[in-house]
Amino acid sequence: MSTIIQIKRNSGTTAPGTNDLVIGEMAYAYDASNDGVGGKLYIEAVNSSSAAIIHAIGGKYFTDLLDHTAGTTTASSALLVDANKKLNELLVDNITIDGSDISSSDSNGNITLTPNGTGSVVINKNDGFRLPVGNTSQRLSSPTSGQIRYNSQIAAFEGYAASSWGTLGGVIDVDQDTKITAESAAGEDEDVLTFSAGGTAMASFDSNSADFASGTVVNVTNQLNVDNLRFDGNAITSTNSNGDITISPNGTGNVSIGSDSLLIESAGSETATVGIYAGEAAAALLVMSADDGDDNGDDWTFTSNTNNTLSIGNDISGSLVSQIVLTPHATVASSTTAIVGKLTVAGTSTFAGAVNMGSQATTNVNIDSGAIDSVTIGTNSAVTDLRVDNLKLDANDISSTDSNGNVTVTPNGTGNVVANTDSLEVVGGEGETASLFLKADESDDASDDWSITAGTNGVLSFNNDIASAGTQVSMVTMTPHATVASSTLAALGNVTISGNLTVNGTTTTAASTNTVITDKLIELGNGATGSASGDVGHVFERGSEANVFVGWDESINTFVVGTGSFTGATTGDLSHTLAAAKFGSLTLTTDLAVADGGTGVSSFSNNGVLYGDGSSALDVTATPGGADATTSFQILSASSSNGVPVWTTSIDGGTY
Repeated sequence: MSTIIQIKRNSGTTAPGTNDLVIGEMAYAYDASNDGVGGKLYIEAVNSSSAAIIHAIGGKYFTDLLDHTAGTTTASSALLVDANKKLNELLVDNITIDGSDISSSDSNGNITLTPNGTGSVVINKNDGFRLPVGNTSQRLSSPTSGQIRYNSQIAAFEGYAASSWGTLGGVIDVDQDTKITAESAAGEDEDVLTFSAGGTAMASFDSNSADFASGTVVNVTNQLNVDNLRFDGNAITSTNSNGDITISPNGTGNVSIGSDSLLIESAGSETATVGIYAGEAAAALLVMSADDGDDNGDDWTFTSNTNNTLSIGNDISGSLVSQIVLTPHATVASSTTAIVGKLTVAGTSTFAGAVNMGSQATTNVNIDSGAIDSVTIGTNSAVTDLRVDNLKLDANDISSTDSNGNVTVTPNGTGNVVANTDSLEVVGGEGETASLFLKADESDDASDDWSITAGTNGVLSFNNDIASAGTQVSMVTMTPHATVASSTLAALGNVTISGNLTVNGTTTTAASTNTVITDKLIELGNGATGSASGDVGHVFERGSEANVFVGWDESINTFVVGTGSFTGATTGDLSHTLAAAKFGSLTLTTDLAVADGGTGVSSFSNNGVLYGDGSSALDVTATPGGADATTSFQILSASSSNGVPVWTTSIDGGTY
C-alpha cells in the first residue's frame, strides 16, 4: 500500500488554536454539515514579535469566491479580470464605471477629480475636450466660481467668478490676424505685449523696451524725451543735471560723423576735452586721414595700447607701422621714448640719465672728455659676479642661472676633474636628497648608471637603472637607528650567500610570500639532552583570535591540535584547548568508542537505521520491509510504549 499522510482536521468550522498546532503544521476545518461551504485550510506561523499565530491560507470557502466567469463582476465574489485585463462593470461607492461611461448613482451627485498635492487633472487629447454648450437661459441657476462653458447665444466662451458670468476672449478681430497678445504660446510667460495688424507683428513692449518692426514709421510731433535725452529740432540734449551724452555702437560698429570738421566747444572757462575710451583689454585709437585716406602715408594714428604704451604710426608702407613708442614709468626718469627710425638732432642733446645702447653695436664712440677709471659688470662697484651664458661666478660659488640648469665640468680628451681636497661634499637643499652618480659607457644603456642617494628620511640607498635607462631603482637600502642593533639593511632583489649564514639575534623573521626549503627533514629542539620535556611543534599566529598549536604534547604523550594564548616564544608545556581537526580520510586500527565520537562497532545491518544506546555501541534497525520502492516507501516512527524505532506506512496528524 502507498504512504498515507493525514493533516489535523475538524468536521465543523472552528479554527485551530495555537495550542492545537506547531509552527509550519496545517489543519483543515471542512464544515461537513454544510457540504464544505465554510471549509478553510489553516497553518501556524509566528508574528513580528515571534508569537505563534494562525493564518487561513485556503479552502473551499475561498475557492467558491473565484468560481465565476472571468471579467464578469459577480455579487459576493472576488474580482477576476478576463484575458484582456478587463471587467464588464465596476461599482465604487456612488460611482459606476460601465463601458465608456463614468456616472454617479446618488441623486444629483457630483463627480470630483482630486489629484494629490501638486498633481493636476490631465486630459491627454491633442484636439481639445468638450465643454458644456448652451444659450444664456441655460446657465446653471446656482453656479460656483471656476465654472466655464460656451455660450452659443453670444458665440463666446464664458466663466463664472464671484457673482457674475464674464467672457473669456481677448483683443482680437474675427479673422484673428489683428490682435494684442501677452505670450507667444500658452504657458510661455514671456511678459511681452505684442501688437499685430493684418497678420504682421508691428510692435512689442516689455518691462525694459519697446521694439518696432522693420519699416514701421513712428511720427513724433514737437520733442521726444527718452530717459535723459531730448530730441528737439536739430538738437540732442541731456535733461539730467550735468548729464553726459554717450553714443555706443554695438559690437565692432563705429560712430561715423559725415562732416569735414568736428567742433568741440567748452562752456565758459571749462577745458575742452576729447576722450577716447576703449573696452576691457582693448586699445584706444585716434585716426587722422588726409586726402580721403586712399594713398600710402595719408593716415596717422595715435594708439593707447593695453600695455600702457602710446604709439604714433603711419601707413607709408601700405599698412600702419609704429614710428614712435612712449612707455611710461612710475618715475618720469624711467619712462622711455622709442624712435623706430632715424633720429636727427640739429642742436645739442643733453641726457640727464644713463644711455643704454641695448644689444646694438656701436660703430664709432668718441668720448672727447672725461675718463673711464674702472670697468664694472652687473654692479656699480668692482666686479662682484661674472655671467657667461647660463653660468654665474660669484664669490666662491659657480652656479647656473637657467631654471633647474645643470653645471657641467667636462675635461678635454682623457683629462680628469681633480678635486684637491681631503673631503668632497654632496649637499642637497632643504627637503631634497643628496645623490652621487656613477655613469659608465656614456650612460646611454640600461644598467649603465649607479647612484648612491641619501634621502630626506635618513635612508641610504644604492640604485641602478637596469629596468629603463635613466630611471633609477633602489637595490639596497640602509636605514639607521639610534641603536646600531635596530638599524636595518634591505636588499630588494635576490641575495645569494655562498657560505654559511649565522644569525646572532634572538629572532629570525621571514616575510616572504613563499618559503622554499629543499631539505627533506626539519629538526626541532636540536641539542636537547636528558628526559623529554616541553611541547614541540608549530605555532600559528591568528591576529585577534586564539593562536593554534600543532605538535607533540609531552604531558599526555600524544600529537594534538590546540588553541590558546601562547606564542612561538613560549617554552615548556603549552596551555591549550583541544581544537577540531578535519581529515580527508582517517584509518584506525581499533573501533573508535562512542565517548570519543565513534560508533563502537565495525559494521551494521544493510539499509538499517542507527539509534543510540547510551554510552554503549550504536544499535541498528532491521532492514526495511519488502514494499516496492517504485510505489511506496516505509516511514520510520517510534513505538509509544518504549520508543523503539519502527517502520510504518501512515502519518496521521490526528484531530483537534
